[in-house]
Amino acid sequence: WARNLGQEDDSDPEASEDDATGDSTTGSDSPDPGPGSQDILTDNLLDEGLLDESDRSQPVDEVVVGVWSIEGGQGVVATREDGAWRSEDGGRTWSTVPTLPGCHDIVAFPGFPDELIAATVHGVLQSGNGGRSWFEVESTLSGEVINDLNADGAWIYAGTEAGLFRSQDGLRWAATRAGDGAGVPIRAIAIDPGWEGGLWLAGPMGVLRSDDAGASVRRSGRN
Repeated sequence: WARNLGQEDDSDPEASEDDATGDSTTGSDSPDPGPGSQDILTDNLLDEGLLDESDRSQPVDEVVVGVWSIEGGQGVVATREDGAWRSEDGGRTWSTVPTLPGCHDIVAFPGFPDELIAATVHGVLQSGNGGRSWFEVESTLSGEVINDLNADGAWIYAGTEAGLFRSQDGLRWAATRAGDGAGVPIRAIAIDPGWEGGLWLAGPMGVLRSDDAGASVRRSGRN
């Protein structure tokens, strides 16, 4: 799952509060999570009930733009303006993932929760250890901006500025060539559970659809 988190923590770390004796304290006594870690919790996460107030360790100074829960209890990966971060303890502490720049989406290979593929501004990246490290994949999509990914158990789909692509192994990608929606930018992909091979696609042309697992793409009604 993925959520857009666009609200910064606007709490004032300099605020003070008088206690019963009239004394006051300033700042926070929360422990420093240490080098290589950073608390990236936001009020959005708290409001959604994903974490509670006791999990906050320090104020947030960056906007979190995306967060993904890795299948099989492998942790959580989040992206913000200064890169990607990963947590393995329910979001209490976070460590940087320097090998995952410009991430737009993350999906797991069907049936293999440790095998992940990421859509980035430089093409597709893969991880074989639940997102702890990532490596570049030389493929048709190398160097392309990948806007979105999705998978239906048989195919992995990639939405790019050059159109829809699909792959069965994450290495060899084939572009959709058929239909009046072929070759147009694809910004989002949704699998329709109502029929086999059904896809909904979004882009500058409006809503598009495929009835054959991405072999062709056509306009969907009036856009």
